[in-house]
Amino acid sequence: MGQKMSNAPIYFALAQVRFNTILALDQYLPSIQDTLRKEGYPDFERSLLGILNMSVGGERQNVPALQPQPRYSFYNETRTSGFILDQSMVMFQTTDYDVFETFIQQFLRGIAVVHDAATLNYSDRIGIRCLDAIRPRNHETLRQYLVPSVMGIYDELAPRELIHSYSEVRTKQGNTMLVSRAVVRHQEQEGNVAFPRAP
Repeated sequence: MGQKMSNAPIYFALAQVRFNTILALDQYLPSIQDTLRKEGYPDFERSLLGILNMSVGGERQNVPALQPQPRYSFYNETRTSGFILDQSMVMFQTTDYDVFETFIQQFLRGIAVVHDAATLNYSDRIGIRCLDAIRPRNHETLRQYLVPSVMGIYDELAPRELIHSYSEVRTKQGNTMLVSRAVVRHQEQEGNVAFPRAP
């Protein structure tokens, strides 16, 4: 098992699996909620998410329709970690990242709880996203912390000031597709960490 870094850069991590749609999810919810409550996620919320359905092509163009879809959240007492569940996915997210093994075990446990209650037939997508905040000290540079491939061509454009760098690599092995994205952006305000926006 890995050892947690004393000044770990990951400030937000999430893992998501998409599975076959379960329209009758509501009937399995009491079992799912009770199990997650007992495992340290007692803070439960139900919300409605608006899904916009559009069809393009063919002779008839359908008018876009906004359909409400229930979404359920299960958080720990400090709201630093929790699960989000809807009819076709379960996601684990945390702002209290420890090490990868702990993170993935919690994610897999959430999938198992949903599967035990509702019996999932298959999954068609699994994704993991980690957001790092790296702030070099006054006498340091970002290049000291990152491999050159993450910095993109910024080194070729120095001494200009970095606003942002965005790179994406897609690879395929058999039926598995891996997408790796790296966003490096200048921190406009000291002490303010946020989600990166795509350029």
